Amino acid sequence: MIRKNGFRLAGRKNDSNIHTDEEFAKQKIFAGVTNSGPATMSYVDQNLGQSFPISSFYTGGSLLMRAITPFRGGDTVIFQGEITDKSEDKDMKLLKVRVKGVNQRGELVSLSDAALRFA
Repeated sequence: MIRKNGFRLAGRKNDSNIHTDEEFAKQKIFAGVTNSGPATMSYVDQNLGQSFPISSFYTGGSLLMRAITPFRGGDTVIFQGEITDKSEDKDMKLLKVRVKGVNQRGELVSLSDAALRFA
């Protein structure tokens, strides 16, 4: 992750933001700044957008992301997805996908579940 990209999605810079203020963040639970949830979710969304049409989200699709391990500036995280279920509902096809983000140390960073609908 490039640090400036994390800042862009971390919200307004202030003296009590664990995503942008190194000194403040060092005193908190993660002992340093971490990527914000929206920033991590944007990487997952980008990954899915490269494989599926954007309309599959807007026709009743969903994306749920859970942060597992802190994701920090300088980390290399690989996001990989797998199809977990396929079904049909009337004239729509439903595809369920799980995307795992794993850092360079082999730690699970995020776990996401997406439901995509196709006409």
